Amino acid sequence: MPCAGSCWQPKGQQVLLPAKRQGYTVLGALNVKGQSFYGRIVEGAVNAHIVVDILSKVSKAITKKTVVVLDNAPAHRAKIVEEHLAMWRKRGLYLQFLPAYSPELNLIEILWKQMKHFWAAPRWIRPQDYSSKTTLYNRVKDIFENYGSKYTIFFW
Repeated sequence: MPCAGSCWQPKGQQVLLPAKRQGYTVLGALNVKGQSFYGRIVEGAVNAHIVVDILSKVSKAITKKTVVVLDNAPAHRAKIVEEHLAMWRKRGLYLQFLPAYSPELNLIEILWKQMKHFWAAPRWIRPQDYSSKTTLYNRVKDIFENYGSKYTIFFW
């Protein structure tokens, strides 16, 4: 069932979307100043190897010192991630971990909220996008590929 912060339905009727909980996880890196975004759609859960792969690619692509803000997900704090910290620092990539249980401090949470919640306008992921795993994947991919032009968020 897709995420819905709150909703209503006529008395005596149950409103259901034709989707089952299926295994996609999205993660991304957002540059709030340049409106650029890198996202990845992963089948199943995110693990530390995926985090290392993404951060290694970011560390090779940056041209100036860059700070990546992370929450305290286990995949972000794994030993394999720690083993790469020195190499990333040499390339100018630094990790900053947020305090526990503080998603309001992580700007990418605004992007995830905009994508997931039906009440957000304009609706990026519509109810019909949850009709199958493929349609959901394609919609999220479209958002990732067109962030900054078709889809934008202004933080300040």
